[in-house]
Amino acid sequence: MNILQKLTTPRHLWMHLGVLIILILFVNLGKWQLNRLEQKRGHNHQISAALMQPPLVLDDRPVTATELDFRRVQVKGTFINTATMVIRNQQKDGNSGFSVITPLKLHGRETAILINRGWIPRRNMDPTAESLQSYAITDEVIIEGIAHVSQIPANRFASADPPWQPNQPFRVGWFRINIEQMQLQISYSLLPIFIDQTSPSPNQYPQPKSSIDLDEGSHFDYAMQWFSFALILAVTYTFFMWHEVREV
Repeated sequence: MNILQKLTTPRHLWMHLGVLIILILFVNLGKWQLNRLEQKRGHNHQISAALMQPPLVLDDRPVTATELDFRRVQVKGTFINTATMVIRNQQKDGNSGFSVITPLKLHGRETAILINRGWIPRRNMDPTAESLQSYAITDEVIIEGIAHVSQIPANRFASADPPWQPNQPFRVGWFRINIEQMQLQISYSLLPIFIDQTSPSPNQYPQPKSSIDLDEGSHFDYAMQWFSFALILAVTYTFFMWHEVREV
C-alpha cells in the first residue's frame, strides 16, 4: 500500500473530515471573538464621543432615551428621600455593597428622574427604607452625571427582579435599574433615563462613580486561544499522519 492509498482509506478519510470540522470550528470561534472585539471598540468609541460633549442641562424639553445614553447631563431638583432604593451585589475595590438610587423631583416640574447616587458598603443586613434615610439630602441640589437607558438582564441566567405587584409594600432592593418597574411604586412620572452621578457627594457615602469603564474585555485573548487550539490541532494531526505514513 502506497502513501496515497494509506491516507485515503475509509478510516483516514473520516479522521480527516473530523479534524477539518474541528479546525473550521476553532477558526470561526476565533473570528467571532475578533468581531465582538470590533463591536466593543466601536461601542467604546461612541461612548467616548458622547462623554466629550459638554453636559446637557435637562429642562422641560422631551427626552429621548437612546439619544442620551452615555451623554453627560445636568439636572436640578430635590431628592424624594422616602423613595430611596438600592441595587444589590455591587462591588467596589473588592468590597460588597449596594448602589443607592433616589428619584430627584426636577425643579419646577412634576417629573422626576432616577439618580444612581453611588456605592455604600454592605453592613450586617440589607438596607431598609428607614436605614436609608441616613443618606437623605433635603436641600435642592444640582447633579451632574452620565445618562443611561433602563437596564435589562445581561442574559437569561442573570438574576431578575419579580414583577412589581399593585398594593405590595415599597420594594427597596433591586437587581438592576428597571425604570418601568420602579415607576409603578413612585408617584411622580419618571423620565425614561437614569443618571449615574459623577458630581461629588457632600458625605462619605454614597460614593459616586468616578469614571466609565471602557475595558475591551477578553475578546482578543479568547480569539488567540481559539487560533492557538487550531494551530496545535493542525500540527499534532500532521505529526500523527507523518508517523502513520512512515510505517507504509
